Amino acid sequence: MQEELWEDNNPAITYSSGEWARTYNSKYRGSTFMRTTQLGDSMSVKFRGSSIKFVGAEGTDHGTFRVDLDGEETVLDGYCCGQNGEIPRVTLFEAHGLGTEEHVLNVTNLAAGPWGSTLEVDLFIISPHSVGRKPIPVFGVFLVGAVILLLGVFLTRRCRARKLTAAYQMLPVRDDAPARY
Repeated sequence: MQEELWEDNNPAITYSSGEWARTYNSKYRGSTFMRTTQLGDSMSVKFRGSSIKFVGAEGTDHGTFRVDLDGEETVLDGYCCGQNGEIPRVTLFEAHGLGTEEHVLNVTNLAAGPWGSTLEVDLFIISPHSVGRKPIPVFGVFLVGAVILLLGVFLTRRCRARKLTAAYQMLPVRDDAPARY
């Protein structure tokens, strides 16, 4: 199964009203990302999958943000790189082994770092659940076994009947026929 890439403008992503703005930069996937500097701004994404990665950026003007996945909260720090630095396309959060139900991931711009309170959303990478065979119900296994058993009994009796008939079959013998050896 191939991963799905959900860009920052995917309709499944909802941004709170606030200072979110679409920004253009070729260093980001699709050359766009969503950016806010307003503390309290948040975004939400609903998805189904076995794992999710939140890709954004780290930088000197980034602060801390809270990630809430299905009620489990984690606080992360987007600050890095000393003064005037930034690293785009960084996996800021990831979760694996998720169930088949719908999940909700919320990200909230929580607190300012030393030089700013920026939060950037580039994309989400979602891995679908592997599609496996559904287990056969016990009744189905029993039914298949019974059919195979009955078929085996039928074929065994039929073969025995043919052997018995062939073993006692009388063939006409002609006295005037030449012997073939």
